[in-house]
Amino acid sequence: MSTTEPTRRRSRRGTLLWIIAFFCVLAAASYQRRTGPSYPLGGSLELPDGSQVQYELIRTQNSDRDAVVTFPASPAISQASLHYRRHGIREEFTVLPMEHSGSDWTAALPKQPAAGKLDYFLVATVAGSERRAPADPGEFVVIRFKNPVPAFVLVPHILMMFISMLVGLRCGLAAIFEPGRGRSMTWVTLFCLSVGGLFLGPVVQKYAFGAYWTGWPVGEDLTDTKTLVMWAGWAVAAIAVGRYGPMRSRTRVAMLVATVLMLAVYLVPHSLRGSTLDYDALDEGISAEEAIRTG
Repeated sequence: MSTTEPTRRRSRRGTLLWIIAFFCVLAAASYQRRTGPSYPLGGSLELPDGSQVQYELIRTQNSDRDAVVTFPASPAISQASLHYRRHGIREEFTVLPMEHSGSDWTAALPKQPAAGKLDYFLVATVAGSERRAPADPGEFVVIRFKNPVPAFVLVPHILMMFISMLVGLRCGLAAIFEPGRGRSMTWVTLFCLSVGGLFLGPVVQKYAFGAYWTGWPVGEDLTDTKTLVMWAGWAVAAIAVGRYGPMRSRTRVAMLVATVLMLAVYLVPHSLRGSTLDYDALDEGISAEEAIRTG
């Protein structure tokens, strides 16, 4: 056997593990996006002829503009209306007639301060009867407003978090299939989490909702808290790598635990228990910046 054959096999195995890690990251990112509270709420409205109108209702908007809600038009729909109220307080729904514009019915929810939320639903008149979207009478779409975040902050934050997960998953695979490797991957993961999660993450939060940190121990924001949990896991792994080296079984266990912890954290939908404007406090005269709560 050629002396270069084992090297080639290791190279092919390493490439395969990077590919596996990459597709796992794409799957996790897609899951985070689709399960998060800012992803559009999809559904369908059945028409008299048995066909269906597919719709998507927005759940996030910048605080510097109204939120335009659209609903697909159909000859069977004679009119539509948008019903909304402020989230978290008892008040009647305000009704806005929707306008038929091109291929859609449209209406605009009034812009809210950062972290302000509105509950809303649509009513479409189909063949003389009213149909609700969402269909369940007890279900409402919740839209949250946020301040714009500059791209020079948001893009590096997203990129660093993506790299941290890619390298972190690859590190976990190395702990299983490539004993002795993973030292540099551990440090890269910790560095990217430190910069993207513990530094740029709070900066993004400050731009969007006016506070640098709303997770444990000062608040109940799960996004901040799970970032801290991830970072702690990789900090322990980095300490183990530095102290014992990547070959030791306890180091490999620490790397695996940090990887599993990262995967578990990414199974928690993004932005849960995040910043919410307390409209009761706002109505009492407290400023919008001071009326933001978490949980």
